[in-house]
Amino acid sequence: MILKHCVSMILLGVFLAGCESRATDANHKGLTSEFASNDDPRLIYSNIASDSWNEIFSALFTREFQTRVSDDFAEKGPFAEEDQGITVSTRTFSVLENGDRAIEPLYPSFFNIKGVQQALTEPAYSHLTNALVRALAEETSRTVIAKALMQADIWAAHDILFARKTFPKESSQLLGQRREALLSLLSRFLKRLRLSPEEIESLPRTYDLASTFHDLPNVFAHKSGWIEFHTTQLRSHDVAADLRRSARVFLKPEVNFGDQQRLFENLRDQNLLAFVNSVVLVTQNLLLDNSNRVVPTQLTTTVQIRRFIRNAAGDIIDTEIQQFELSRKSLLSNSRDGGLIENGETAAYFLPSACNDFSFASPQFKRRGPTYPVRVRLRQRCEACHGRGARGIFTLSRFMAEKASVGPALEHGHGWAVAAEKRNREDFKALINTIQMDY
Repeated sequence: MILKHCVSMILLGVFLAGCESRATDANHKGLTSEFASNDDPRLIYSNIASDSWNEIFSALFTREFQTRVSDDFAEKGPFAEEDQGITVSTRTFSVLENGDRAIEPLYPSFFNIKGVQQALTEPAYSHLTNALVRALAEETSRTVIAKALMQADIWAAHDILFARKTFPKESSQLLGQRREALLSLLSRFLKRLRLSPEEIESLPRTYDLASTFHDLPNVFAHKSGWIEFHTTQLRSHDVAADLRRSARVFLKPEVNFGDQQRLFENLRDQNLLAFVNSVVLVTQNLLLDNSNRVVPTQLTTTVQIRRFIRNAAGDIIDTEIQQFELSRKSLLSNSRDGGLIENGETAAYFLPSACNDFSFASPQFKRRGPTYPVRVRLRQRCEACHGRGARGIFTLSRFMAEKASVGPALEHGHGWAVAAEKRNREDFKALINTIQMDY
């Protein structure tokens, strides 16, 4: 049944050649390095373009799409004010994205089905299903790190596809059938990608590697002055990843309180920013082991750092922003940097559609006319949710403080809380039911 949807190797080659052609066309449009990737998106897991794993990654992540840009990119005008009061370009620009960064597959997927619909439409559907069928049939040995990275992406694709069940009326039946077939393939492949507890334990502590290479703050050291904000409550970053990642928050107090409980009370009852020097968000993958347990790992996907700069009177006058994102290719080829690539506050990102939107290239809501994602600098993306100067710290709000504590970093403390919640979700139950079937 599934094989009838898969194209021949000849058609696959034609599709890949088309990708190269579109990339060339995009370059002819005068795209800068901020709007196009020079890396071959098919060469993540090996140097062979026809490697089924490379083709799966390309089908899930590589996109060319149209975007508008904010006035952060002054040379891209003219600009006009949009519905939400932001100033964006009146013309659109092509973006060629290879996807090797800390993003979810099948984007855009925040409050829309565009990414899923594209994957279920030819030629992308045949490209992806054919690559999955080949991957299931091959006996190639893969490293534990490679399997962990692929598992995270396949799991994400499964959950995103599982949640999108309604399609336009004219194509509902066809896309619904393809959705079921693709969910089956993803589940079967994920079954093969499960790791033993020993393999998960052997995965590198990528933040520690990156902290040496990039001089990141040593948030996990007990005597470093950094304190983890512990909570059993789910964070918006956890929920945005369908509980396949855990988001850990660390803070550096402006003064040494000595007693951590005293610090906690001050954070809860007084002006939060008066007591915080810096805040770091570390997001780490959860994985599925071969007993179908959800297990936290030390594979870090993103690191977000905000440092508050003060004047002599102690008032905050600026915020330094840094973000580090996972590059699968970097981690697989040279793990000394933990696979984390640094992006400064002028790096190009996309404006979120809402403060709980951590997905990629989300279209902006409009009352009328076509919707497009809006390209902005990292600082403007952060300020869209955290306010002017990116000073807001949602985790440390009074609401969360009443349900949390502060203290030294715990080994996967928050990760286990997220894992427990994941096991109760319908997407996880459906996945496990399929995995337990005999094929």
